[in-house]
Amino acid sequence: MSVKPSPAASIPAAPSHRGNGNGNGNGSLPWGAVLVCGGGIAGIQEINASYGYIPRGLLEHLACLWGLRLAEILRVASFYDRFHLQPVGRHVVEVCAGTSCHARGSKARLKRLEKEIGVGPGQTDASGRFTLRTVRCLGLCALSPAVKIDGQSFGRVSLGRVGEILEPFA
Repeated sequence: MSVKPSPAASIPAAPSHRGNGNGNGNGSLPWGAVLVCGGGIAGIQEINASYGYIPRGLLEHLACLWGLRLAEILRVASFYDRFHLQPVGRHVVEVCAGTSCHARGSKARLKRLEKEIGVGPGQTDASGRFTLRTVRCLGLCALSPAVKIDGQSFGRVSLGRVGEILEPFA
């Protein structure tokens, strides 16, 4: 009987700028609590919140611990828009690409954000400050075109307001 090597060695330490919910501030995650109290989606949410993304090595480790195929965990982690499989910047800027926002010029807002931040959708700037993303809908159709930064909503975003909206996060 062969024993699978544990991928735990490939698990990176949680970044110190992310909260981890355990109050010790050292970037470690209470894995026992995640596995016992928060398995499945709740466990993946805790990992995403702690690291700011879900490291591949950690997904492999969870697959072993939970007795699942990696593809099963990846299917869940890649389905939900709030889970990140790659590191993201300190601030996540989301531009709505839904029908209402698109009709009211969200593409022009996206282009302006690309110019201001210096990256395209799905990318993080070199300083690690901003990640720019497009999303299918922010649920702010009455306020279109809309942008969210770190969950904070901005509606009726004019091209002139783009720099003003980014300024507090710079």
